[in-house]
Order: sequence, then C-alpha cells, then structure tokens
Amino acid sequence: MMKFIWRLAYDPEIRKADGNLFVIQMFCVGDWNRVMHQGPWIFRGLMVIIEEYDGRGKPNAVELDRVHVWAHIHDTTELYRKEPILDQLARRIDQVKSVEMNPSSVFEGNCVRARTKIKVAEPLVRFTPLNIKGEERLLLPVKYEKIAYFCEVCSIMGHILEECGNGIHGPEEIEYGEWMLATRRSFPSNQFGQQQQLHFDQRWNNTHGES
Repeated sequence: MMKFIWRLAYDPEIRKADGNLFVIQMFCVGDWNRVMHQGPWIFRGLMVIIEEYDGRGKPNAVELDRVHVWAHIHDTTELYRKEPILDQLARRIDQVKSVEMNPSSVFEGNCVRARTKIKVAEPLVRFTPLNIKGEERLLLPVKYEKIAYFCEVCSIMGHILEECGNGIHGPEEIEYGEWMLATRRSFPSNQFGQQQQLHFDQRWNNTHGES
C-alpha cells in the first residue's frame, strides 16, 4: 500500500524487522527525498513514522517518536510578522525545520506555514503565545495539514475520545477538534474553474505527497 502511495520510480526493498517495524531501502535519490521529506504519510488514519537508518545497529534501537508535519500559525499581526519572531513561535509547536512567511494561497486564513517535527505521543499544540511587552498576551491559533485522527479531549493522535480514559466525557472536556485542521480554499464551480482546481490539486498532491 505504501509503495502505491509513494509512487516511486524504483521498487524499494522492504523487510519486516519486528512487529510493526520495517526496514526500507531506496534505490534513487528522488525516491529517498520523496519518502523522507514530502510527508507526512498516513496509513489507515495513523501517522507513518520514518527515520534514517544506517544499517549498523538493531532496527528497533532507532527512536521512532517524531513525525514531520506542516503547521499553520494564524492571525499573526503585521508588526510582528518577522521571520525571527515567527520562528520562535513555531518552536512552541516543536522542532522547526523551516518557516514559510508567505505560503501559497491553497489554504484559508492569514497564516504563516511552518515545517515542524512533533512528538506523536504528546498533545497537539492548539495555540502559540505571542508575548508583547506592555500589551496583552496573544494566543495565535495553530492548524495542521494532513494529520492523523486525534482525540478531542487530550489532543493525542491515534485514538478518539471514546477510547480516552473510560470514554465518558462531558462537553466541557472537549477542547480540541476539527477547527485545528487546515482548510483548503474553494474554487469557482464553473467548468474552467473545475479544470483549474483539478490541475492545481494534482500538482499539489504530486509535490506534497498527498495520499
């Protein structure tokens, strides 16, 4: 299934190492870059965690606890829309690989786009604080692209609220939800607009690894 999703130029060599752990060998740089850098990849609603492996140690010794995701920081004010400031805000989400100050208009909202590496066993960050001296603290909403399902109570990926604790939760406990998912902009519904959207979606999928 993942071979089909990745659309690789050459068939990889895949070996089951232990339980749900696999060792995958690529045979060209293009395939390597696609799998390693164009995720995140999702299989049956769950994140596929991938790390480099040099083949020297045991496969199960490789730490598999983080995954790269695209996070959007919304409602950034013009005065503080500066790369050093936004980089620090993105670090509140987790490890930062890059920050796009002027992302493409594929998604809705006034936002900055950050490539971050987050821990899958920790809650998703829903706000990042902007502390301004002498002014009120601002909480900037964080939204995520193409992410696994997560709990509306604890915000940890991999289970839903009915599977969290005893599964019984009141409305006041539900603090997370679909509002944390980045929303794509809608396009005109005429024939020309549909053709544009199809071409654009295909180009976006080929570039960003949509599965």
